[in-house]
Amino acid sequence: MSVQGGLLASIRWKAVGIVFGLTAVVVTVLATYFPARHIESLRAAIRGKAATYAVLVAKQVEPGVAFDDRETVREVFTATTEDPDVRAMVLYDAAGQPLFALGELTGRVVFSRKPLDRVTIAEGPSFFRAMAPVVSREGPTGTLVIEVSTARAEADVSGIRRTALWVGLGALGIGLAAALAIGRSIGRRLGAIAAATRAVAGGDLSVDALTDASADEVGQLARSFNTMFANIRALVEQIRESNARETGRLDSLVRVRTRELDVRNSDMRMVLDNVNQGLLVVDRRGHIAPERSAVVDQWFGQPAPEVTFPDYIERVDARAAASFRLNWSELLEGVMPVELLVDQLPRVMTAENREYELEYTPLYEGPEVARVLVVISDVTRRRAAERAEFEQSEVVRAFGHIMRDKTGFLEFVSDARLLVERLCGEERAPLVDVKRWLHTLKGNALLCGLTDLASFCHHLEDNLADSGADLTEEERHTLRSRWDAFCARFEQLLGDRADNRMPIDDADYRALLDAIVDGHPRREIASMVAAWKLESTSERFARHAAHAEALGQRLGKGPIEVSIDADRLRLPREVLAPFWSAFGHAVRNAIAHGIESPEERQAAGKPSAGHLRMSARRANDEIDIEISDDGRGIDWAAVARKASMAGLPCATDGDLHAALFADGLSTRDETDDVAGRGVGMGALRAECEKLRGEVSLVSRPGCGTTLRFSIPTQILGIETETLGARLGPVRPGPGSIGPIDGSGGSEERGIIKTMVPV
Repeated sequence: MSVQGGLLASIRWKAVGIVFGLTAVVVTVLATYFPARHIESLRAAIRGKAATYAVLVAKQVEPGVAFDDRETVREVFTATTEDPDVRAMVLYDAAGQPLFALGELTGRVVFSRKPLDRVTIAEGPSFFRAMAPVVSREGPTGTLVIEVSTARAEADVSGIRRTALWVGLGALGIGLAAALAIGRSIGRRLGAIAAATRAVAGGDLSVDALTDASADEVGQLARSFNTMFANIRALVEQIRESNARETGRLDSLVRVRTRELDVRNSDMRMVLDNVNQGLLVVDRRGHIAPERSAVVDQWFGQPAPEVTFPDYIERVDARAAASFRLNWSELLEGVMPVELLVDQLPRVMTAENREYELEYTPLYEGPEVARVLVVISDVTRRRAAERAEFEQSEVVRAFGHIMRDKTGFLEFVSDARLLVERLCGEERAPLVDVKRWLHTLKGNALLCGLTDLASFCHHLEDNLADSGADLTEEERHTLRSRWDAFCARFEQLLGDRADNRMPIDDADYRALLDAIVDGHPRREIASMVAAWKLESTSERFARHAAHAEALGQRLGKGPIEVSIDADRLRLPREVLAPFWSAFGHAVRNAIAHGIESPEERQAAGKPSAGHLRMSARRANDEIDIEISDDGRGIDWAAVARKASMAGLPCATDGDLHAALFADGLSTRDETDDVAGRGVGMGALRAECEKLRGEVSLVSRPGCGTTLRFSIPTQILGIETETLGARLGPVRPGPGSIGPIDGSGGSEERGIIKTMVPV
């Protein structure tokens, strides 16, 4: 049944229910009220009869009570029981003993202690019992009890009820018939209106007008429907005519627009087929849209239907695919800014010796990213040209370095080869040594202008910091390959490495000539000549000074003034090579951490140019090598904070000095290719310890920091006489810090000495 049909049916039966309900209420009231009134009247009459009989009989039996005249009582009782409603009668004396009884009372009679003074009526299940006092003139008294049956009245009540029931049922039947007739009439008329309404709602406008001419509300509704239907027909006809005109106009417009879109699609397809960039769109599910540039299929093959972008590029570059999956899921969650997450998507992809760059443009629908446009560019040639240009510029820088100091460059190559062998060898060293060697290799590469090698070492340092594990086999292989490529590139520039010449400066030459002219002993002259095979410490300092000046310009520290005092000291190259290689960490720390910018120095009342001092001298049986700066000094509060974060002791000055040389601790919060790893000072201390030397440090806030490395001459393998021959008289140089006893002013930190027994 339809919704409309159900509604009309409910109205019809509601009308029937209302009429029938009213009839039922009226009939029920009449059928219950009047019989109840009649029954109440019958019971009241029987009750009155019992009371009347009790009064009359009590009066008539007074002589019987007075004279114990049972015959009189019998006659009165017999006459009274002629009434069929009288069930029993009993006369009791004053003591409650029956004097005479006619019939049998229902149940036992209970007398009150107080004598009766009036007639009382008690009602039983099928009788009324009247009790009346009997008082004679002679004095004796008694009680009359009479029971009157209600059986006949009950029989009359049943008849009355049956009559009322039949009359009520008849009235209900008449009411139901009337209700059905009324409901049928209303339902038929409303049904006609509903049928016509359903037809019109279904689009059938051929429905005939309704013919209900009655003056009641239903008739008015039918006539209103006819008027509304006529208006709808007119309006529909008007709409049809308007739609026909609009359809013609739209068809013409669609044909024009379709031709334009065909032209545009053809142009777009031509662009996509001929553009040299890969253009494709990725939806939120990661699926690739069908429309894409043809070069995408040429580069990576035609993608399968419903394939996701990371699955598509996984066969080309699995690492880029994994990175895309990880960052794409975070992008969909929308927890972090979209721009930041888009920047985290992979930007480079490598496939079959070709390199590709990826760019992403988010496409929004409302506040949400709906799709992402991916632009893929083949940058193989550009990257090759950039590498070639970079390598060429690196060759030029290295060539300049070789021209200035070929010996120093050869020493770098020798030291670097040893470091690479350590880093890439099969026998793995502790992780702390790997970090030290890698940091030293990076610093020395920067010193020689080899930024490509230094940059790769910096990348490996980042990986070590992130993973907390040793270099992977792939990373070791790549490092060795880059080193071999470097050696192959610079082989011709280096030329014959067997340089048998001995560099002699003018001062050494004049000293030898003076010794010969003055007739010095041959042993002394021989010692002076033997010292020429050793390395000039001044040359070592000069290389580090050049690095310090270049680094100062690079870090915005302005020009750096470097003072060198080597006291014409020469030392064995092979023994001290690892130490000098690590000494560059002290130089970089002085520039990066110690010396301030020109603006800071001027604000502090210092000269704008920072000053770095390097010195070396013999002191008794030790060689003292010093480096000092006039910078800001060590931030001991930062050292204490970092040491506490790293779980290192930091309660005393000794704890802070030890923490300064601990691996992984740096006062900088950010890491770059120069400083911030916290590895360099530990590496430098380790090399000094290998020489059984001591490290001493003094730092004054705002005045600078001085590092002294004291190395015993015995470990250097040099005869004392040879040292004396080439050192000459020992005198304090400008880099000297005097006695190391920790007795500085209140602002001077104590001294830490790292000592290894000989």
